[in-house]
Formats: sequence, structure tokens, C-alpha cells
Amino acid sequence: MTRCCPTCGALTIPTGLILPRIKRRVLDIVTRNPGISAERLRDLVWDFDPAGGAACRHAIYVHINQLNRKLRPYGIAVRAPRGGAGGYRLIAADVLPANSR
Repeated sequence: MTRCCPTCGALTIPTGLILPRIKRRVLDIVTRNPGISAERLRDLVWDFDPAGGAACRHAIYVHINQLNRKLRPYGIAVRAPRGGAGGYRLIAADVLPANSR
């Protein structure tokens, strides 16, 4: 069920996908900035928060995991290569390792 743009081949986000504000920000930022580091993603997700966002540095990983559960039925996921090198990007779920589903 994964859809790609017929012009550029990029994965497309399903229209009408309803997400909580933070998950929508994560998805939008990763879509616009493929290869973004976790640190930069955290900065951009919580840039509007005067307190600086979540106190725990690992909160971004929880949001990504929850976002991926919502995206799974559409055949897409937000992932970084193992070890985090290369940063986060939108990928087709059929390229996920079996143990990450």
C-alpha cells in the first residue's frame, strides 16, 4: 500500500492521516529533511517550546516508535540506518528488518 510520487518517486504521506501535534511535526520534519540527525530532529520538534521540550533526550525515540505504529498500515516508517549514521528518513516498510516490526 506504499505510494510514491509519480514525478520524483518519493514516498508520499497518506492524505487524511490524523496525528497528534508532536508526531505530525516529526513526520513533517523528516519528510522535508531526509537524513536528519536525532539531535537536530529534537531541536526542531521542540523549537516552539519555551522550556526546550522534553526533559529526557530519549523522548524523540518514543515519539518515532509511536509514529511508526500509526504509519505501518500505510507501508511507510521513519527510520535511521542501524547505528544512527545517515540520520532519519521516510522509508518503505517492506525494507524494514524483520525484528523491527
